[in-house]
Amino acid sequence: MGAYLHAIKIEGIGDISKTTTDGLFRYCYSRDFLGNLATSDPDGLYKTGLLTWPQELSASIDFRDGRATSTSQGYSIRADKAGALWGELMRFRHVEVAELIADMTATQTTIQATASGLTGAHYIGRECININGATQSTVSGGFQYDCTRGKLGTHGRRHLSGVLDDKYLYTTPHVLAGRLVQLIRVPTAGASAYAEEVLWSGVLREVATGNGGLTIDLEVDSILQLVASSTILQDRCEGVAIGARDNGVGATFTMLTSAKIAPVAGNHLSSNQAALFRVGDHLVKGQYELAGSTQNGDQLAFVVDVPTRDVFAGLPLPEDITGIIRGPMAEVFTTRADAPTNNASPGDNDLPLSANPGKLIAQLLTTTPNNDNGAGPNGTFDTGIDALAGDIPAALVDTSALEAWGNSIGVEFRDLYIGLDSAPVTLAAFIKTLCAPLLSVLIQTRAGKLKIIRLEDLAPFGDAFTITQSQILTIGIPQARGLVDALDKVTVKFGHLPGLEPNQITGRDSIKYHRQPPGQHSALELSMPGVVEADVVSMAIKTIIGRFHDPIPVVQLSCLSTADFEIGAVVAVTHPFIFKADATRGASAASMLIVERREVFTDEEHRIDYTLLNVGLIHPRAGYIAPSGRVKSSPSPSATVFTIETNDFTSSTALEDDPFAADIGGFAVGDKLEVLNQFGAPTGATNLEIQAIAGNQITLTGAASPAPVAGDIVRPARYAQSVTTQQDNWIYVADASNQLGGADPKTYRT
Repeated sequence: MGAYLHAIKIEGIGDISKTTTDGLFRYCYSRDFLGNLATSDPDGLYKTGLLTWPQELSASIDFRDGRATSTSQGYSIRADKAGALWGELMRFRHVEVAELIADMTATQTTIQATASGLTGAHYIGRECININGATQSTVSGGFQYDCTRGKLGTHGRRHLSGVLDDKYLYTTPHVLAGRLVQLIRVPTAGASAYAEEVLWSGVLREVATGNGGLTIDLEVDSILQLVASSTILQDRCEGVAIGARDNGVGATFTMLTSAKIAPVAGNHLSSNQAALFRVGDHLVKGQYELAGSTQNGDQLAFVVDVPTRDVFAGLPLPEDITGIIRGPMAEVFTTRADAPTNNASPGDNDLPLSANPGKLIAQLLTTTPNNDNGAGPNGTFDTGIDALAGDIPAALVDTSALEAWGNSIGVEFRDLYIGLDSAPVTLAAFIKTLCAPLLSVLIQTRAGKLKIIRLEDLAPFGDAFTITQSQILTIGIPQARGLVDALDKVTVKFGHLPGLEPNQITGRDSIKYHRQPPGQHSALELSMPGVVEADVVSMAIKTIIGRFHDPIPVVQLSCLSTADFEIGAVVAVTHPFIFKADATRGASAASMLIVERREVFTDEEHRIDYTLLNVGLIHPRAGYIAPSGRVKSSPSPSATVFTIETNDFTSSTALEDDPFAADIGGFAVGDKLEVLNQFGAPTGATNLEIQAIAGNQITLTGAASPAPVAGDIVRPARYAQSVTTQQDNWIYVADASNQLGGADPKTYRT
């Protein structure tokens, strides 16, 4: 393995007294490989005993299908070297040491339990808590202690103390399924403690003995499998309408729930206690109040008053609403801004749900079941709504990347309704439905973070992702045309409302249709349930057909480990054997999208195999909209030195496709400029060269004539006057011959 030691960490298994790091044990093949144990492992967390670890890690994406995969892994640990792990993983019966006598919030730092003398690590549900025994005090029915929450890689959860609740405390981790397992590596000559890199993350699925009891074998699924197994809409307020009457102005419904679950919307408000309910084929917004409990207390009855006969969405109410009696009735969640909220000042962790695609997916992934008692503790987007709980730890979700993707994608789900159907849905399937029409996929990064990527044609501005000939091990470079991978028909359903069939738009690539072999037409059917605008759907269809009008050639590469990139990344590949668009060979900085990554690390070699789409052939020349800057009045402009505004043309909001965060970011030393007045007319100052940039201040190599004044606009010079980097980065208007200085024209970066 060269200069690295590999190890695995298991959530909840470690030494809670250690403070240098997370306290988790690291099971490795030999702790002695660490060159300086006192420096690298001061807490003694590395444990010898790991016998087998993955010889390869692989992941792939399919943009047409909207699906990503990441392989499962297996690990073996020598039983006689496992130490405490033997007792932690193979213990069937756990000793209950106490019971909760009072409910705990997810962040509460005191605990009340039946037993005295509690101290150190205790497990309740999936959480590990460190109890400070020195703070013991007597309370009614038991004892109270100070405690620290979410230890050994777990996170705080709400715990209830009722008769039917999981209120039991143990000194061993009695819940194993779904615990986070991470493969890490650390430099053997590490200069600092626990300077580790996560290579892969997954969740524990099975523990068994192997080799006649000599090993403990772990089966671990990927984080994507955790999303795939997570189901939403299992625990929501739903039942039947047992009464319906016209109250003269609107309507009144009586709902009997199937379980003792109240509506989420409105339940934290002192007034306007309202929610959305599907009643048969109708979606209504109504004020609700508890009518009493029935049937041995395991159901609730609510009276729902709808102020007018106007529905919130879908079919209008019938004249005779008594026909709705005994029909299904359930709370529905939506992204509509005029929907009921559960907070007087709603934010990113409240109702209504966010219409921003990135924030919405972050809400669904990170929401934890908080008994519908307000926002949960799992990050900024945790709504605490049981019915929407994906329950993925926030540490495994790249929420910043999700926000950036949502801000840049150009689509909002302003009319999305979750729960129109009665059946629960897997979180992975729901996210796929949202992402696939946007040519986007939820992936797991190498570090075990969930994020969304989309099909791109070139690397983000400023990224120097390159694979050179010297990094490529492959001889001959396998290349395939992907002849059957093109699309000629795309159908998208949108505007999903209760009781109504969704709208539908079909786009056809007529040229491609006629070029296909007989009987081999390729069609794709998608849904955009949160969109009602036909023009948005039409643009999505045009984008998909444009991407797949021609099959995208596929390239296979085996590379040195120095060429290390994530799936979804666009890299610039240079090799003399790779074909160009004109069938000549010798690709130079060809834009290719990684759709499959296979990292192989054995005692003999460490390489990375890639499958790449040669997306650069779709748009051989692409660029960003060129930057501009508006001259400020202060400091006083001169002929050679002037200052521009910070964000006159750029956004301060994080956008995935923003090349820079301030206007000055689009300019560099050596760039050629021209000056326009505030109305966009050239001032005559042209072919100016930047000598220096300091903050928002630009210094020219020579005086501009006339001198820039406040309100003037500076931008890149015309194509023929611009330097090569400007010509490569920016979009220019082509001439009458559809050329740029004799070169082919360019297309917009998006």
